[in-house]
Amino acid sequence: MKTLLFCITLLFVSLQGTAQSQSQLLNGFTATSLIPASVVGNRTMEIKTKEWPITLERQAGVVSKILLKRAGVLDEVYEPDILNKSAYFFNTKNRVCYFDGIFHYYQPGQNSINILYLLADSKQKLEQYDVAKAESKLKSYFEEMRIQQKEAKADLVANLEEAKEQERIANSLQGKNIKALEIVWLTNESQTGMQSKIQYGVKAIDAQGNTFSTDNLGGKTAWDDFTITSIGAIPAPEYLTVDTDASKIKGDKVTLTIKNKYNTAITTTAAIKMSYATPIQLSYPGANGCPPLTAGTGTRGGNATSMEVKMCNSTDGAYVLMQVTQGGTVLHRLKLKKGVGVTLNVTGGPGCSGRSTSNEATGGRGGNGGDGGNVTIFKSSTLSGDALTIYNNGGSGGRGGKGTLYTGQDGSKGRDGVTKYNTTAVSLNF
Repeated sequence: MKTLLFCITLLFVSLQGTAQSQSQLLNGFTATSLIPASVVGNRTMEIKTKEWPITLERQAGVVSKILLKRAGVLDEVYEPDILNKSAYFFNTKNRVCYFDGIFHYYQPGQNSINILYLLADSKQKLEQYDVAKAESKLKSYFEEMRIQQKEAKADLVANLEEAKEQERIANSLQGKNIKALEIVWLTNESQTGMQSKIQYGVKAIDAQGNTFSTDNLGGKTAWDDFTITSIGAIPAPEYLTVDTDASKIKGDKVTLTIKNKYNTAITTTAAIKMSYATPIQLSYPGANGCPPLTAGTGTRGGNATSMEVKMCNSTDGAYVLMQVTQGGTVLHRLKLKKGVGVTLNVTGGPGCSGRSTSNEATGGRGGNGGDGGNVTIFKSSTLSGDALTIYNNGGSGGRGGKGTLYTGQDGSKGRDGVTKYNTTAVSLNF
């Protein structure tokens, strides 16, 4: 008995993985037309006389496409489910599987296969085929192929990961005799200003003259291969974000330094001149009343902070200088071309809506909006070209919640902030 069980087990194991892919089964197939047989209920078939033309397209010995002319009239194109390990060919509506020397033209169901046609290159093959066993045979074949495809997919993923790693190594600066680095500015000087993003790329040249470039220059060298620092801007791969403190921008230039991470002695520095031509947006609104909603009444929106702004022209009269202060602390030192806009948002936060309920007659009251911030502006009497816009409205009140009978009261709008202008002597130098 043990010997019998062993033999059965050995036979079962030997059968695993024996299923051939569609390309293997179709190896040597040369027919250009097929005899069709319509199938009813996966049980009976009726052989037809009008043949269906068929063309197989191959790539490196693998069937990559089947062109079938259904009923000799309708063109249908089928592609393999997995190119190198296909179990069937498909289009948006039907599938085709070649098995036992016969094409099975079918539609897949939840747990069933609805065979519509059988097609063969001879009438004799159809006459000798047991259509009643076709569905079970296909299911068995698909199960064996599923196991093989799982292994094939795992191999494909592993191969892709290996290829990806090989590509990374080939393009990495690690282990390369890099002699020089080059910074390429991709943003025009005319498009630079405080708070703007400046795009750049990096090239590395080795002793043999080979160039390794970042992706935005058409290369595949990783940004991680470089150490990036900057003066006057916040550094990041591909982009610099220009600081909003003009005292940090020396000589009206933002400076970028790039080092080879694997040999920091290889370094380069480049500077780009600021045109101060981009608008600036400063936002310090009050907090939103939501979340959280801790009671039936909506939470009040937060008050915006008060600000102080000093403005004058630069010594040469070409620029507008602004200093933005909060509670005695300088937040921003701005430099702009005349006419370039600055927006300061110190609006009050919106109130949270009241809670709706199915247990009480009246819904919760909406939270009140927060107050807008007060802004005091000190401007030089000779100032020209300034374009400061201030938003310091009070926050909107939250809506009342819905009850079983009544809607709760809406929250009140917050108080608008006060904006005061003072013309006085202002001296800024940055």
